Amino acid sequence: MNKKQMLSEFKKFCKKNKYTEEKSERLKAILESKSNDYASKDDVLIGFKRASEYAKGLLSPVNIIHALICVKLSRIENLSKVKAVHNESLRDSEDDLDLYIFLLDCVLLEKKKELTYESETIN
Repeated sequence: MNKKQMLSEFKKFCKKNKYTEEKSERLKAILESKSNDYASKDDVLIGFKRASEYAKGLLSPVNIIHALICVKLSRIENLSKVKAVHNESLRDSEDDLDLYIFLLDCVLLEKKKELTYESETIN
C-alpha cells in the first residue's frame, strides 16, 4: 500500500469511526510524520513486513501490530492509574492505539487484495 492509498483509507477509517475533524487532522499529522520515519513512499507497511522478516517469519505483520496494540493497551491502563505522567500523555497513547488499529486494517486490506488477486490468477 502506497502513501496515497493509505491516506485514502485513512479518510474512510476516520469517517467510519466518526472522529471529529480535529481528531482526524491530529491523527493524520501523526500518521504522516511516523510514516516518514518507519515506511517508504511506495509501501507504508514495510516496517511491519521487515519486522516479520527479522522474526524469521514466526510473527506476521498482523501479529506484530497485535503485539504493539497490546503494549499500548497496557500503557493506557498504567497511565489511567497514575497521577503524573512523565513522558507520553494518555491522549498520545490513545492516538497511537487508534493508528495501530488503522494500520492493522491496512495490513488486512492488503492481505485480502493479495488473496483476491491470487484466486483470480488461478481461475
